[in-house]
Amino acid sequence: MRVYELARILGVDSKDLIAELKRIRVTVKSASASIEDKHVRKVMERLEKRKVEETARKQKEEIERAAREKEEAERKKREEEERKRREEEQRKKREEEERKRREEEERKRREEEELRRREEEQRKRREEEERKRREEEQRKLQPAPTIAPPEVEKAKPLRRPKKREKEEKLLEITELPKIEVMRLEEPRRLYEERARRRAKERKREGKEKPREGEVEPEAARGVAVVEARKRERRVRPSFLVPPAAKREAPLPTPTPVKPVERRVVQVRGEMTVGHFAEKIGIPAGDVISKLLSLGEPRT
Repeated sequence: MRVYELARILGVDSKDLIAELKRIRVTVKSASASIEDKHVRKVMERLEKRKVEETARKQKEEIERAAREKEEAERKKREEEERKRREEEQRKKREEEERKRREEEERKRREEEELRRREEEQRKRREEEERKRREEEQRKLQPAPTIAPPEVEKAKPLRRPKKREKEEKLLEITELPKIEVMRLEEPRRLYEERARRRAKERKREGKEKPREGEVEPEAARGVAVVEARKRERRVRPSFLVPPAAKREAPLPTPTPVKPVERRVVQVRGEMTVGHFAEKIGIPAGDVISKLLSLGEPRT
């Protein structure tokens, strides 16, 4: 069997196989050299033994490596647990110190409050004793009170019931009537209305002179005239209503009308609504509204 064939069967390199043959004192020059069957068996036994040893060694190394990893993991776990335990102890210690500090502060606060309460009670007690002492001194200095004789009520004179009723009636308050003051504008309006109504009647009847009891045309200008009765009476000056002064409003100044400029827009072919609105200088929405009012829906 040639060397390269045996190397292929054993799954090793030809150089390694040649080196192994040299160890068993078999000299070969190249991989194409032939070897005897006894040498083949001997080499196969050695390689098989070496393979088993290598496998055992690898397994041992794997076991040792796994053991080391496990031990390392356990060590890290113990260290982590120890660290957490120390942190928990420190936290509990800080909490205990904080609790003791708060208890001490609360105790001091209660003691201070108790001390202030006692001082306040003592102060009030001293003030009460001082007040009682002063009252006692004032009571000793005051003279003995004299007892006045009881007053005798005088007998009230009897009155007749009728006289009492008359006095009660005299005490009643009579409500005075209210006097309303007429404004000047109201009579003026009434006189003007009456003058207009009678002027219409005279015009309808075709009479030039007014009849007895009618109001003259001066009443329309705001002058009060008393109607003629059986005898003439003079009108008091206090009842004369002066005519209201007319204020003429100034005429507005005429404003010159600016002539409307006519613009010409040339449209050649089709044109969009937006382009047309841009040319005439108004918003496109106004153009669309105008087209809708003309019955031409466009967008």
